[in-house]
Order: sequence, then structure tokens, then C-alpha cells
Amino acid sequence: MASVELAALRARILELERKFVGFDVPLDREPNSDELDSIAAFKLLVHAEIEGFIEARVQYAVDEAVRLWKVDQKISRALLFILMRWSSEEEQSSTLGMDSARFTQQIERCAQRARKEVDENNGIKLDALQKLGCSAGFLIDDLQPTLTGAANSYGKDRGDVAHKPRGQVRSLNGPREEAGAARALVDELERFDDQLINFAT
Repeated sequence: MASVELAALRARILELERKFVGFDVPLDREPNSDELDSIAAFKLLVHAEIEGFIEARVQYAVDEAVRLWKVDQKISRALLFILMRWSSEEEQSSTLGMDSARFTQQIERCAQRARKEVDENNGIKLDALQKLGCSAGFLIDDLQPTLTGAANSYGKDRGDVAHKPRGQVRSLNGPREEAGAARALVDELERFDDQLINFAT
């Protein structure tokens, strides 16, 4: 079942579609300069929205995992991964005889490190999904190839648009194709979001 946050992302993508790619380019010509700028703006803004969504959802998973520990002393899959990834060797070796208060402090330190990684994230491609996903309880096997493929492709194309002058950009498609690619990537994020909720709780 789609989260409220995913529904909001879908609504935002539709809003961007209407604003930037809600036109057709006749088959007998290439998009003109204004149309290309509009398509490029759509791609850049969609990428930013998707990146922000992923970061916010991972932040939710970290916060929820910590909250569940504090309320019920429940160790979710996300919390286990946070501890495994973000505990230093010294912290790991000092757990023997640790009381609940010290363990909670350890959890908070690890969660803070995970939050810092979310804040420093830059991108949606596989490496970013792996790094961020680890703090939400994801193994590489949990990341669907269709999601990682779509995210890699979209991220690469967005990089082309963001870092090259318009005349050198080769990754822009027509307005309908760009809208379809954005919607397909958001569809792939639905399973990621469902898994993330399960791993956090």
C-alpha cells in the first residue's frame, strides 16, 4: 500500500508534468529551444523530488527504528543495520555488560551518523541507493533490478542535462517520453517504500 509520502510524490510529478511537459512536439520537427528548456527543467526537478523523497524516507526509517527501541526496546531490521554499519570497532567491543541507557546512547550515536549520510547524499543511482538503503535495513538483494536500473538511467541522464550545455545534451526525449520515464521510476519506488516501512518497524 502506498504511503502518504509516495502519494505526495506522485502528485508533485503530475504537477511538474502539467507545468513543463504538457505539450506535444509534432513528428515533423525537433523540439525548439523553449521546449528543450522545459523538458530539461522537468528532468532536473523530477530528479530533485525523487532524491528528496528517498532521503526523507530513509530519515523516517532511522527515526522510527530509534523510536521503537526507546518505546518498546524493539530491534527492527533497520536498527540492526544502523548498529552494524555505524558502530566503531571500539563501540562494538564495549557492549559487554552495557546497560539499557548506554545502549540507547550507542543507538543515538549510530543513528546520528546515518542521518549525516542522508544529509550528505547526492544522487539516486545505485551507489546512493545502497548507501542510504543500508541505514534503512536494505541488503543489495532487496533493491529490485528494475528500480536500480531505472534510477541509474534517470540519474545518468539528469547528470547529462545538469552538467552540459544544451547543445551537447543527448539524453532528452520528447515530453511524453520524459513524463513516462518519471512515472515509471516513481512506480518502482513504491516497492522500495513498502519494504522500507517493513524494515523500520
